[in-house]
Amino acid sequence: MHSRSDDKLVTLLCAAAKGKVVEFSSQGIANTLSALAKFELYDEALVSLLCETARGKIVEFSSQEIANTLNALAKLGVYDETLVSLLCEVAKGQVVEFNSQNIANTFNALAKFGVHDDKLVTLLCETAKAKVGEFNSQSIANTLNALAKFGVNEDKLVTLLCGAAKGKIGEFNSQGIATTLHALSKFGVYDETLISLL
Repeated sequence: MHSRSDDKLVTLLCAAAKGKVVEFSSQGIANTLSALAKFELYDEALVSLLCETARGKIVEFSSQEIANTLNALAKLGVYDETLVSLLCEVAKGQVVEFNSQNIANTFNALAKFGVHDDKLVTLLCETAKAKVGEFNSQSIANTLNALAKFGVNEDKLVTLLCGAAKGKIGEFNSQGIATTLHALSKFGVYDETLISLL
């Protein structure tokens, strides 16, 4: 994480951000929430102000900012129902712009929140099918895991992700292997070749 010498700077920056949060762009909001999540620093007042400001600037959020904000909130364990709902609505209009990491992060965040927006999940699945070649091992594992948590067995997507996993088997770490095997077991999918490679 960060060193002890950086603690004071991070604290000062968070304090300063509270006074300027209304000036933050959608990118600034997403980046700040992502940084807090990466630092594992839950500053309740700052996160609350960022969420409030995000709700007012929701139409400005890009696909990456949507995914990063959802992912950061999930990592921080913050479920702002209104903001998550608004982000899901905006995401529906931008889902074709999502890259593989945005897709995986959005699926993962929604699964952590227990939010199953049927239309968004369907759109994300369709986009994932078209972009499956872009998925790295972590995105494959996270997407399969989120779909399993949702109980969504999108056969064609699962098959495509399994095929992509076979070609990227060397990238999988132990957590990715365990997550993928667990998801496949929940789907009742026994891909002998993939399982032998994992």
